[in-house]
Amino acid sequence: MTIAFLRKPMQTFNRATSSFNAKKREVDAAWGGPPMAQRTPTLPALVLQLRGDQRAMGEQHGEALLAEGGYQATLDWYPGMAERIVTGKRDHVMQQGVPLVVGKLGAVLLDRMAAHRPAELRARTDAFLRVLDRNPLEARAVGVMDLLQNLIGVAGRFGAGGIGARWSSAVPGACSTLAVWDGASAGGGLRVARNFDFPGAGCWEAGPVIGFATPDAGLRYGFVTTRGADAPCVSVWNEAGIVITIHTRFHRDVRFDARIAVDLVHEMVRRAATIDEAVAIVREAPVASSWGIVVASAKERRAVLVEVHGRDVAVTEANAGEDFLACTNRYQSNAMQRGELEPSPGWIMHSDGRHQSLRRQARRGLARGGLSAEALCALLGSHEDPEIDGLERAAGGVLAQPNGVHSVVIDAERQVTLVSVGAVPTGHGPWIEVPWVWEAAPGVRQVDLRAVRDAHSDDDSTPGARYRSGALGEAYGHLLEACRLESSAGPAANVRASLDAACALAPQESSWQLLAAGMAMRSGALGVASDHFDSALAGEHAPFYRGRLLHWASRAADAEGRARRADALRSELLRIDHHAVSRYQAASKRDAKRPYTAARARRVPVAVQLCDLG
Repeated sequence: MTIAFLRKPMQTFNRATSSFNAKKREVDAAWGGPPMAQRTPTLPALVLQLRGDQRAMGEQHGEALLAEGGYQATLDWYPGMAERIVTGKRDHVMQQGVPLVVGKLGAVLLDRMAAHRPAELRARTDAFLRVLDRNPLEARAVGVMDLLQNLIGVAGRFGAGGIGARWSSAVPGACSTLAVWDGASAGGGLRVARNFDFPGAGCWEAGPVIGFATPDAGLRYGFVTTRGADAPCVSVWNEAGIVITIHTRFHRDVRFDARIAVDLVHEMVRRAATIDEAVAIVREAPVASSWGIVVASAKERRAVLVEVHGRDVAVTEANAGEDFLACTNRYQSNAMQRGELEPSPGWIMHSDGRHQSLRRQARRGLARGGLSAEALCALLGSHEDPEIDGLERAAGGVLAQPNGVHSVVIDAERQVTLVSVGAVPTGHGPWIEVPWVWEAAPGVRQVDLRAVRDAHSDDDSTPGARYRSGALGEAYGHLLEACRLESSAGPAANVRASLDAACALAPQESSWQLLAAGMAMRSGALGVASDHFDSALAGEHAPFYRGRLLHWASRAADAEGRARRADALRSELLRIDHHAVSRYQAASKRDAKRPYTAARARRVPVAVQLCDLG
C-alpha cells in the first residue's frame, strides 16, 4: 500500500532528477571547451550565395554548411545561452538548478515569440535546421537574445532590480557603430564601422560567413554571420545602399507577443530602399525587445538611430553640423530613456565611454579630410581610454572588447565589406575585403586566410598588438579565458584562477586587478582583495576608473575591519569630480555611517565581460 502510494511521486522525482542531470551536463560541456590562450581561428571564411524564396535559401545555407563543416559549435552553444548567463559563475550548489528552471520557462516564452514570426522566415529557419539534421526545437534559439533582454526587463519592471542588474552585467551590451559620410568620410561616401560584442567567444569568430541573398521578391541583400547562424541581422546591407546594424538595450517595456530582432532587421534589409521605408517597417507592428538600430543610406548620405522597446519607437537624427552618427548601448532619445535599466555606474560608463571614443574619432576625421575604411578598421581595434588621449587599457569602456566576436566596415559607396577574420577581439583584425556580388546560382566558396593571418601575427604596428604578445599578451589571453568561462557558466574557481594568472603576469593593468579583487571578496579573501585594489590604484589615474577602485577598495577595507584605511579611501573618492562617480560617492557616504561587512562582500557581483563590479 505504502509503496503504491509513493510510486507516482517517486516517478516524478526521478524525471526531475534526470532533467536536472541532463541540463547540468549541457552547462558543463559549454564551459569545458578549449581555452582562449590559443586564440587564432583556423577555419577559412565562407562567401555564400543564396537564391530563391526564403525556404529555399534556408536549405541552401544548410547544404553549404553541411559540405564545409565547422557549424556544430555555434548550434550547440546558443540554444542554452540564456540559462547559462542567468546562472552565472556557479559558486554554490543551489545554482546548479537555475538553468533547468530558466530553460523550461525560456522555452515557453521563446515559443510564444516564435508564434509571431513571419511564416516564410520561420520556414527558412526550419529548412536550415532540417538540412543539418538538427532538432527542430532549436529554431527557438533565433530569439534567444530577445529572451535574455526581456528577462532582464521583466525583472526590472517587477522590482527585482538586483536580479536584473546581475543578469544584465553578465550580458555585455558592448556593441559599437559609427556611420560617417560627407566631411567625416574620406571621399565623402557612406561608411559604417561596427563591432558586435556578444557571448560565444571561441565559436562565433571562428568561422566568419559573408552571405549574399537574391530573393524571389524584394531587394538583394548581404549579411555577415558565422557558421551555424542563419541570421541576416547583426550587420546587413542591400543593393539600394541601405546599411543596418543592431545594438542591445535594457528597458522595462518588453513583451513576448511581438517581432524578434532577427526578423525585424531581415524585413528591413530585404524591403527598404530608403531610410524612411526602413523606419516605416519598424513601425508596422510591435517589437518584442529593446534595441537601438542604426539605419544608413549611401544614396541619401545620412544615417538615423531607430530605438525601440515593446511599447514605442523613436528616431534620432545626427546632430546639426555632424556628418556622422555613433551608437552604443544606451538610449539616446529622451522619450525612450524613461524606463531604461542601468545596472551599475560601470555599465553606464562602459557604454558612454565607447560612445565618446566613436565621436572623438569622427571629429578627428572631420579635421583631417575624413575617415577611410582602413582608419575605421583601426578604430574598431582601439584600446584608447575614452577620456585620456593616448592612454590604453585592456578592458572597460574601450572599443576593442574581450567578447568582440565580429567586426566589419561596410563601405557602401564602393560596395565592399571589410570583415575581420581574426581572433577575439576581432577589432584587432586582420581584415579581408569582400565585394558586393550577387551571383546567378547558389553556392559557397572558401577564402583561404592562412597568409593574411600569418602576416598579421607578425605585425606589431596594428591595433591591439601590445595585447597579443609578451607577458601582457599572455595576461590578456587569461582575461579572454575568464570571459569565456563566465559566459558559459563556468565555475567561479576557474574564473578566479584565470584572473589571478593575468594579475601575476601584468600586475600594472587595473582591468584584471579590479576583477580579481572582486572574486577574492566573494571567496572571503579580503586581504587578497585589498592587495589587488592597491596594485590597481598604483597605476590608475583616469577619474572614473580610479573612483570605482576607491569605492570598492574602501568596502574591502571596511569588511576587513580597517576603518582608518576605509576612511582615507572614501575621502579621496569624495574629491573626484566626474559625473559617473556620483553614485559611488553617495554609496560611500552611506558606508561611512554603516560600514560594509564581510557578509556583503561575499555577494559582490563580478561582471568579467563588462569589467565591472556591480
